[in-house]
Amino acid sequence: MILRVILALSIFQLISCYDETPPKKEKGKEEASDFVFQEAFVSGSDTGVVDLTNLTEAKISTLLCQEWNLKKIEGSSDESQVWTKDNERIFPGFVFFPDSIVVENPHDKKRIGTWTAVSSPEGAELQLTFSGGVKRILLLKNVTAKTLLMQEVQSGKEPKKWIMEATGKVLQNYKDNPFYPDHIQWMFRPKKKESDAELFSRVRAMVWFYGLYYRYNIKMNADVITYKGLPEVFVWYNRGIGLPEKGLIETSFVNCFYNKDQANKAYDFLRKLLVDYEYKWPKKQNVWLYATHDVLGQMVHKIDSLQRF
Repeated sequence: MILRVILALSIFQLISCYDETPPKKEKGKEEASDFVFQEAFVSGSDTGVVDLTNLTEAKISTLLCQEWNLKKIEGSSDESQVWTKDNERIFPGFVFFPDSIVVENPHDKKRIGTWTAVSSPEGAELQLTFSGGVKRILLLKNVTAKTLLMQEVQSGKEPKKWIMEATGKVLQNYKDNPFYPDHIQWMFRPKKKESDAELFSRVRAMVWFYGLYYRYNIKMNADVITYKGLPEVFVWYNRGIGLPEKGLIETSFVNCFYNKDQANKAYDFLRKLLVDYEYKWPKKQNVWLYATHDVLGQMVHKIDSLQRF
């Protein structure tokens, strides 16, 4: 089947690649799926997943190196941990990597730094260092494959409590994690206006990130995929990928570019990518995570063949 373009007549006009509805099967003729998941964004032999819950004598550093998110609002001890002064929701989290890199708040207000674990009189202590010499000190009170209890040390103040949760699973190659720094540079606003080639690379990196993000959720056997805090430009729905009207582009997308004019130029390319080209929907695969991952891979391949706006 070929992904088709549709224009939804609503306040959010969608420009999308979309598949036809598959024909209904006759009763008694259930057909076994022959769909096989194909890696579109990684290569090599280390494409599997490690289940940390199966490790009998895992080191704290091994358990720590995964994505941690706040266990609901109740996982914090202070409202400033989940709300800004302007009453904007914060989605606290950490992704610790074995090469001592940490990404703080990967879904929103992210920053990249380094982490070091040291011993202290109160137990294991995490020292996080970010650009400009900004530091955070976190005491590890309890670490398991799926739960992390920490207290943040603050001079002259009561320590803040963090109750974090994780899947207990990690990718065999941690650099394939979508939040590894190499894959999220496009989210940071550049300091100067970019050339067409640089804009093109930023758009490619965005599509690449979402491909890795879908892959990650597939590998983690996620029941729900969340986009909270991530830059919004694509409209995701079952069996399709769309864009909002140009005038309704979210600020979170614009903020990934030097200014709105450059964001609009990137939008124009994405629109061309979705409207002017056809993408094949994987046959006998109705699970939208797998199908969307496949189409994003085709989109990157198309971008690479174009090499310019």
